[in-house]
Amino acid sequence: MLIAGLLVVAVRAEAGCYRPVDGAIIAQEGSAFGAKDGISYVSTVTRPPAPQTLPRASLMLYDGQCRLLHQESFDEAAGILLEPVALGSTELLQATVKFPGGSGASFLHLLFNRQKWDGVIAALAPTALEHTNMGGFHVGDLGGGRGPGIAIWDAQWDDGAHYDPHPYVLTLYRWDGKAFVGPEVLKTPGKLNPNLPDAVPAAFGLPFKNDTQPERFENLMSVSGPIGAKTPTPAQ
Repeated sequence: MLIAGLLVVAVRAEAGCYRPVDGAIIAQEGSAFGAKDGISYVSTVTRPPAPQTLPRASLMLYDGQCRLLHQESFDEAAGILLEPVALGSTELLQATVKFPGGSGASFLHLLFNRQKWDGVIAALAPTALEHTNMGGFHVGDLGGGRGPGIAIWDAQWDDGAHYDPHPYVLTLYRWDGKAFVGPEVLKTPGKLNPNLPDAVPAAFGLPFKNDTQPERFENLMSVSGPIGAKTPTPAQ
């Protein structure tokens, strides 16, 4: 089966539903949502022919019969970190894609639940969840009696050097058990140090911290065999 330029072999293998092809190396495998309605997930990295080009990162979701439920690829990505998370009693699977840059990095977050439409699973999110390494992201309790939801924040580059203090915008989306509600947008009255992303929610008296930790991607890449060894070290 050829999907988005990747050959996906939907055959149950001893280690899972996906067998690496075309130079792809499995970086991560796991499962989510329990036995009854559970899915298995796989993230891979594939190095392009050009030696100085960053790899392509891909994610695949399968049901219990190894039917492909979702497949997505990202060029010039350092990797995809997949992990089960929760919004109150709602179980989710979070995928975080890291894109290294010249003097920093950017992150894209995707959230999936177990619900299927026409046999596939689509990303569940209120908007594009993207931020740079000067910002942050959180899934869980939002504090202040808001209950569960997601928070995303980033620097607003107004003037000065890249890592000089900048004003920040923090956006909150509450989860009502079925859908996201919001947004609630908060703006810092002054500038904050972009090297301290946890200072942004703290500035509003919110209890959470940044869930996007760059070192977790370094650990993920280290298990990717030759890909991890050859990939240039991303700027933090």
